[in-house]
Amino acid sequence: MELILIRHGETCANKEGLCHGWLDTDLTAKGIKQAHILKEKLKDERIKCVFSSPLKRCVKTAEIINVYHGLSILKEDELREINFGTWEGMSYEQIKKAYPLQSKKWEKDWKDFRIPGGESSREFYLRVSKWVSDLIKKKRDGKHVIVTHGGCIRVILSHLVGKGIDGYWNFCVKTGGMTRIRIDDGFPFLVYLD
Repeated sequence: MELILIRHGETCANKEGLCHGWLDTDLTAKGIKQAHILKEKLKDERIKCVFSSPLKRCVKTAEIINVYHGLSILKEDELREINFGTWEGMSYEQIKKAYPLQSKKWEKDWKDFRIPGGESSREFYLRVSKWVSDLIKKKRDGKHVIVTHGGCIRVILSHLVGKGIDGYWNFCVKTGGMTRIRIDDGFPFLVYLD
């Protein structure tokens, strides 16, 4: 089994450094170009399934990648980015000014501090890691494309080949990037990170 993890192409919020977990943003022209590059890289792969976060930036990326494959895109709510709640659409500098006490609590306890109106990093981690574990149990072979967000890919990597939630920040995942994890006899190997 191989998981091909794709981070959606660039959005305006990415360019501006804004938190946009559940905020439904569109791809920029660069983001669309990144998706077309991925489409060409994956055109000769024998893809079994294409999963996507239901947010526009992921669905559009998945649609472009899927052109050569013609598969149904399975939209999964569990593949949404972390819910930033009241922090959605703000830069971290803006968050620190508007929510100084909350941002300090997050810095001290980033795993368990629940963003007002959103979720904690631990809740997010458990949501995504459970989804990928269930996928591995159900789908035992083939190549599966998962188009999602940088945070979700970090969760999957830290869950499968890292140190659990403590390894979350050890992975850098760029927009339009591709990561591959091969699973042999239930054992995951990181074979590619771009």
